[in-house]
Amino acid sequence: MSYHETPDSRLVVITGGPGSGKTALVDALHLAGYRAVPEAGRAIVTDQRAIGGSLLPWNDPALFDELVLAMGMRAHADACATGGTAFFDHAIPCTVGFIRARAEPVPAHFRAAVARFRYHPTVFVAPPWPAIYRRDEARWETFEQAQGIHAAIVEAYREVGYRCVELPRADVATRVRVVLDLLGDGDERQHGGGQPLGQPSVYEQRSGL
Repeated sequence: MSYHETPDSRLVVITGGPGSGKTALVDALHLAGYRAVPEAGRAIVTDQRAIGGSLLPWNDPALFDELVLAMGMRAHADACATGGTAFFDHAIPCTVGFIRARAEPVPAHFRAAVARFRYHPTVFVAPPWPAIYRRDEARWETFEQAQGIHAAIVEAYREVGYRCVELPRADVATRVRVVLDLLGDGDERQHGGGQPLGQPSVYEQRSGL
C-alpha cells in the first residue's frame, strides 16, 4: 500500500542543499496561513545539543538517518490525517540524497519509504546560493559540500518521478509568490516564475541574478 496525498490533503516539498533559504521560505508560507512541517534533521541537532546528546550526523550518520526517516514518515501520516496544504522543509527522498552525498549505498527500506510515502508531484528546489550561505551549529557543511548534497537531493526526487522546479535566487516574498502561483494559490493570472530545474527562472532573467 502506498500513502499518497488524499483529496483533502496536499503535501508540498521545499528542498535543496543546506543554506539555500528553504527554511525561510517555509516559515514565510506558515506566516501566510499554511501548515509548515519543519526540517527533522535540524530539529534533531538542536535538541541533541541542548541536552548534550551524541546523536549527531557527524557522529553516527547512519543512525541519524534512521531517526530522520522515522520522523519523516510520521510527519507525512500526520499531514495526511490533518488535511489541507502542508509545506515540508525537506522530506523522505532528501534522506536518500544525503546518503548518496556521502557516497554510501542506500538501504532497501529507505527506497521502500520513498516509494510508499508520496508527496505533491511538483517539488520546489532552492538552489545553492553563495551570497546567503552561512554555517552554524546545525549547518556544518562547507559550501562545496552543500552543492554536492543539493545535486544528490535533486537526483533522488527526479529518479522517482517528481518534477523539480528551481526557485529564483530572490527575496523570500518573491519565492512565496512563485510557489503559490505554480500551485494555483496565487492570483488568477498564474504568471508562474519557477522553471523546470536546469532552466533559468523568469525572475532570474528579469533581475539578472
